[in-house]
Amino acid sequence: MAQPFGHRADSTGQEARQALGQSDDQDQQQGRQGFAQLTAAARPIGYSARMSSSPADAAPLSVRQVLLCGAAIVTLSLLTLPLALWEGVSPYVAALSWAAGAFGMGLAVPSISVQVMRLSPETDLGVNSSAIQIIDSVMGVLVVSLLGLGHAAAVASGGASAATYAALWCAAALVSLAAVVLAGRMRPV
Repeated sequence: MAQPFGHRADSTGQEARQALGQSDDQDQQQGRQGFAQLTAAARPIGYSARMSSSPADAAPLSVRQVLLCGAAIVTLSLLTLPLALWEGVSPYVAALSWAAGAFGMGLAVPSISVQVMRLSPETDLGVNSSAIQIIDSVMGVLVVSLLGLGHAAAVASGGASAATYAALWCAAALVSLAAVVLAGRMRPV
């Protein structure tokens, strides 16, 4: 059977490494070094919530701390979004704000579920898990609907302006600020 691009059926990457003067050991060593560098470069991202560069000296964060951190990041991201409306400000400001908000939500939302499941008696785990999903959905729809009503009212009364969007984002920030305040009431178990 003919192989594409003139390759023989028994051809492997061995010939390519030999042409470059590398052995399998050198290739594996380079791969390990590259992975170690990638891991070292990603470590600050992975441990950003812990505020530590080494897992050995990092104390595990409580669910409360992770929730506080996530909700605060969401609040800050919503409060920085109006900056993108200013003339001459790069749209990357909005992209970075949304990305930070997504990171914060990724910290906060699962933290609530973890805490509820941790505090639930074994017989109530299913009910409480369902309740979390229902509340999450209902509150999401409620907040987005209220913000949508605000936007619709602005459009109906002459058009949405930069001030409209800034007000909507600040209103959303109040919701996430409530999460920061309420997370402060959470106590370790």
